[in-house]
Amino acid sequence: MDWIAIGAIGEFVGGVVVIVTVVYLALQLRNSNQLAKASSELEWMHGLNEIWDRWSRPEVIDAIRSGFHSFDDLNQDQQVIFQMQVGSLVNHLETALRLTQRKLLPNSFDAIAEDLLVMILSTKGGLQYWEISSKATPEGEERLRRVKTPDHPTPTWDELFPWWREKE
Repeated sequence: MDWIAIGAIGEFVGGVVVIVTVVYLALQLRNSNQLAKASSELEWMHGLNEIWDRWSRPEVIDAIRSGFHSFDDLNQDQQVIFQMQVGSLVNHLETALRLTQRKLLPNSFDAIAEDLLVMILSTKGGLQYWEISSKATPEGEERLRRVKTPDHPTPTWDELFPWWREKE
């Protein structure tokens, strides 16, 4: 075998190695992306569970129940609790919207987050809260315009969270 044949074999083997390496790297990148998506989903769900845990505290429950009826009727401490807790949930839901746009959460999260945001912000207290809070961002102003359309019914807090109904 002469050097030309050995060189040709070397180039062929080198080309195959390059192709195998590119395929391997593509598979690794795909797996890495899937792990990042799974991690985003788990982290988002963990954050949502933390919000629900905070909402289960008695002083928070009272502020949330009363606040969805009327934010303006809350005392100052309850308004702070309501604003911080509902604001935390709203921020979390808006994060879901951004993560679905970046393809880091499943598309189903987009619809769930948007529906829940509209439902929360359509309650009397939620709308009062949002009129105050939405001034901070252009997205908030746009969401407020969508919520105020007649297409959206105005639910009560217990329609959102029926398990929170006060005992009659």
